[in-house]
Amino acid sequence: MSQNYKQDTYCDFASSEFDDNLRAIDGNLLVSKARLLQFIAQRVKSRILQIHPDWTDTEVLHPTALQQLVDINMRIDCTRNLQVLASEFLVYQAQVDLATREQESAKRKFLFNSSASTNDVEQEIDKRSYRGGQTKLHVEACNNNLVEVKRLVEVERARTDIKDNHGKTAYEYAYWMGHAEIADYLRNFR
Repeated sequence: MSQNYKQDTYCDFASSEFDDNLRAIDGNLLVSKARLLQFIAQRVKSRILQIHPDWTDTEVLHPTALQQLVDINMRIDCTRNLQVLASEFLVYQAQVDLATREQESAKRKFLFNSSASTNDVEQEIDKRSYRGGQTKLHVEACNNNLVEVKRLVEVERARTDIKDNHGKTAYEYAYWMGHAEIADYLRNFR
């Protein structure tokens, strides 16, 4: 049971009517037209290949013929179901964005943890091997060396919470000694 569709009843993706329909669905234009069309094409192609899995073989069906079928079905879908497709796309895009943010967050955590947990580097930087159980960060904070303090914290990932034998952190020494710039900088890492 197939129906014949005239070319002029198909959705024209380049038309202003298509853009108006998108605006009607999503007034904020959160829907990227190109990404929506890509989503619809992937959806249509996977639906076609579920029905005809052998069509991935180029000897059975030429790739341009498959692409033409995808294009025709996209136009039919957009003509009939643009609002449903745009809604599905927004849900899909939200899921992709969430997964991407979670991946980036996990990657940042991994990079931070791997750079902060390389035992040789971490132990050397954070060793309390100076007078009174101080670390290199304590010493540089006491010497009012802002450049070296920043390098130790940002590049070497020196811990700012380590206390010396007197129970003081590098921040507390900088504050107590009147090294305002260093104290202000280290306050952000407490």
